[in-house]
Amino acid sequence: MPSPESAPRHLRIRGDRAPDRDRAARALLPADAVRVDCHRRLRGPYTGLGGMLRALVPSVFARRPDLVRDHQVEILTAAPELHALLEAEPETLTRLAVGEERTRFYSEARSRRTPHGIVEFLKECRADREAPAGPLTVFFDNAHEADATDRECLAIMLRRCDPRAVRLLVGTGRGHLPGELGTAVGRYADTLDADPADEGPARTPDELWQAYIASDGTSDDPAELAAWQDAEPATRAAAHDARADVLEADGAVGHTLGAIPFHREHGTDPTGAGTAALRRALDYCVDLGFYAAAADLGLRGYALTDPDTRQVEYCHFAAKAALALISLGRAHRAKELYTELRGRYPLPRVHMSTSYNMAMLYTRFLPKEELDHHLARAYASNGVALATLTEDFEDRAFYTVFQQNGLALVEMHLGHLTTALKLVAEGVDRLNRETHPDKYRLHKSVLIHNRANVYAGMGMLQESMADFDTVIGLDPHYPEYYLDRGNMHRRLGDDQAALTDYETAMKMGPPFPELYYNRGDVRAARGDLDGAVEDFGYALELEPGHLDSRINHASLLLESGRLDEAAASVAEGLALHPDSAHLLCTEGLLALERDDADTARHAFSAALKADPELYQALVNQAVLAYSEGAYDEAVRLLGRALEQTGDDPDLLYNRGAAQLAAGRPEPAAADFTRALELPGADREEILEQLALCR
Repeated sequence: MPSPESAPRHLRIRGDRAPDRDRAARALLPADAVRVDCHRRLRGPYTGLGGMLRALVPSVFARRPDLVRDHQVEILTAAPELHALLEAEPETLTRLAVGEERTRFYSEARSRRTPHGIVEFLKECRADREAPAGPLTVFFDNAHEADATDRECLAIMLRRCDPRAVRLLVGTGRGHLPGELGTAVGRYADTLDADPADEGPARTPDELWQAYIASDGTSDDPAELAAWQDAEPATRAAAHDARADVLEADGAVGHTLGAIPFHREHGTDPTGAGTAALRRALDYCVDLGFYAAAADLGLRGYALTDPDTRQVEYCHFAAKAALALISLGRAHRAKELYTELRGRYPLPRVHMSTSYNMAMLYTRFLPKEELDHHLARAYASNGVALATLTEDFEDRAFYTVFQQNGLALVEMHLGHLTTALKLVAEGVDRLNRETHPDKYRLHKSVLIHNRANVYAGMGMLQESMADFDTVIGLDPHYPEYYLDRGNMHRRLGDDQAALTDYETAMKMGPPFPELYYNRGDVRAARGDLDGAVEDFGYALELEPGHLDSRINHASLLLESGRLDEAAASVAEGLALHPDSAHLLCTEGLLALERDDADTARHAFSAALKADPELYQALVNQAVLAYSEGAYDEAVRLLGRALEQTGDDPDLLYNRGAAQLAAGRPEPAAADFTRALELPGADREEILEQLALCR
């Protein structure tokens, strides 16, 4: 293995034009390297990652079909064209639901699981190569023009892939790379500037704009872009149509998400064929949780659609765009869209739908200082009232129950758990009673899951567990349900069943940190400190900012005596969470282990500044004060700790000792006497101290 000084690093190739970057990359790439273009206009979400998988997976599948199948969820998410090669992935009710029956959408966090699964796949691909003389090398160009999914994926791959095994070359323009990708490139990659090439042979204006269209609008040649903008509109539009026809004949799913909508928008029928292409792409991206692309597609369709002559399409684009914007944290823009629809259309269906969404904004998605649960309840109640006016019997039941489910969430946020339970339970019963068994299967499962959570919040654990069992029976391939049921097993004291559920979820798809954090917590409780450290460490490999994993990881390393590793974990955690009271307290405990009282005192003080009631910091600051003869300060700190814990024999003993050292035997005796009355007290030691008091 090469030394750290000679180990290869990932590489950013920076240049204004793709041909320049390509030429610089070719001089560095091995013969078996994979080269892909990430420009989002080609295939939308996962343009780059999908290209890499289409290049790698067929040959890997021929050698190791088991390896590919182990990762088929993430592979097919990024490269749906590989469905023809692989078996169909296990379907969840969320994936199967269509149209208005789709009442649950994927969390925005789901997109981060796909690249983590792909990293594991790449590691095994490289290890499985016949003669891995060097790293598996992939050149991702146009990263600065990539969809958010590819940018997120590249950032994770740069961080997690050891360049000695999987090396990434990332081609970008010369500008600043914002966000997570920019941070990852700056930390994990060297930079190479690509020299500009000489201008090629002169081309006519027609050749230039036609080249721009042939690139599907991805060319970074200023002359091609300018010629396209200046081309005769009708001729240019016909060329866009012809290019779209070719891509549609190819049948690739990715083209329908990127290049085809682009060409149809600029073709001869932008408001007809253009909006139809945008709508198909929008619906696909919303269903798969590709929210950055969905917001872009939705707003483009919204801008092209006439609100008076095409009301249904206009509302569809606005509503789907708003849903995506909420997932991206842009709740105010979503609110503007809902408000505009409410003002434009005096239609019951529009007001029913937007009432629900406005309720969700005010109870969940707006900034904390703008949440208004009472206003949310008013919107939700309005949605319920409008739902009851639906003419069709089954539809009326579905819409009413759906709106009541939103109202139940608001009631939960208001602390009205009994009311929330009544609404959800009535909804389950009504859908079962008034709709066909095969209809609304997703929403029936969502209601049962919600009822399980309300039961859990009310402390009705057995009822909650029964509902989790039911919902897993209805939707057995949805990993989050196993996570939730595992948590309920823990509350019921069955750690082994919890581990089984967590590990079942781990096998269902790409990894996510909550699973490993929860399993690590169980392992720690059972005394398996090494296993717990491993799980917390893996959760942090997935997401270094997962604070709970960081706190537990550092604390267990300290408890295990692995002080250098604990110090490194604390330092990494504080770099991301400088005000974490628990990490600062752990830093103080590390300093105490190393007899560094000054550092410990500073760390405990910082921890108490961040959280004045942190029990561990109060106690350890008191220990320091006592050791330095500051007995009154020790008494004060231990008193504050006792306010947090209630009567605790060890704390009472320590405060009594500080009182005695300060020359106050009577309050010391009171503390010792109270400590004697509590279970777990060290009676022999306390009696000795009482004797001293007397």
